[in-house]
Amino acid sequence: MIEMSKAHRFSSSLSGKVTPYLAELLVYVGQDHCYKPGAQLVEKLLRVPSNATQIYRLVDHYGQ
Repeated sequence: MIEMSKAHRFSSSLSGKVTPYLAELLVYVGQDHCYKPGAQLVEKLLRVPSNATQIYRLVDHYGQ
């Protein structure tokens, strides 16, 4: 198991925080799949909690 220092900026809860790389992956999934199945795919493959709304907002933001 990997542990992160409590002082590291990512040691707090990650809810609502998306790294640039994860945002890129979520946008890619959102372009290729419907949002809800895409969120399920992300959770299954990356073990990162996600939801359809998060993917929609990212796709909409970068699509503009």
